[in-house]
Amino acid sequence: MDSKLKHWQLIRELNVDEAAKLIAGIDPNCANLTPTEQNEWLTIRRSIKEAVARAGLFAFQHCQQMELARIHEQNELFEEMKMTTDIWESADNFRDYLPSWEQREQLADVFKDFDTHRMASPSHPNYSATVYAGDFRSWIERNELESSFRFVDEQKITVVPVGGNPDSTAAESSQATSVEQSTGVRPSSAQGAEKALSTRERDALLRIIGGLLELMQDQRLHKADLSGTAKIIEALVQAYGDKDGISMRNLQGKFALAKRTLEAD
Repeated sequence: MDSKLKHWQLIRELNVDEAAKLIAGIDPNCANLTPTEQNEWLTIRRSIKEAVARAGLFAFQHCQQMELARIHEQNELFEEMKMTTDIWESADNFRDYLPSWEQREQLADVFKDFDTHRMASPSHPNYSATVYAGDFRSWIERNELESSFRFVDEQKITVVPVGGNPDSTAAESSQATSVEQSTGVRPSSAQGAEKALSTRERDALLRIIGGLLELMQDQRLHKADLSGTAKIIEALVQAYGDKDGISMRNLQGKFALAKRTLEAD
């Protein structure tokens, strides 16, 4: 860790700007940044905010799927979906998520009393999040970021807002454009929230497609055995549950997203 930043470990509450600068090896009190430094900390800041927003959206969609399971009287699926609040850790693309304390607490409340509590949408303009150092360090390691600062357990990082604020989005887009013009380098996160699939994610999707093809060609299965998404998922897990990416929770998320994408086209 950069010794010049060590005194920042005494600060218990950091905002997202300060946290991003510390990762980049920049003293948050420093006002005069080089174009390269500005490019780096803006990119890290947006990556943090996007990761928190993705975690919130993932939890929000998980609860929507639970609601659908209950509507269709898929009680076993409904109960299975609320067995653990570690839904992010169970996802194949866990590296993309940075769950906050608020998201974990809300999800626990929803699972405890589904009729009373609801997950807040991360697109709400007043949505904010608090990430504790343990989760933050884990996210840094998962994404193989070279951090110049080690966040200590007592610290927490406040991310406000994580999404849905047009003024914030416009300001960051303007900053990113300025950085690109001055350095000739466009911050990777300014290119949009979508990221290229990792090799693991691509292989998982190919396994799912391969499994579906095998099920369609399996003469032992009757049409009734695959009538409905739940039965298809059950058949895939039963046949290929030992394969990376073919799990009940991952298939539920991927199939729901695939349906929404197909309907949106």
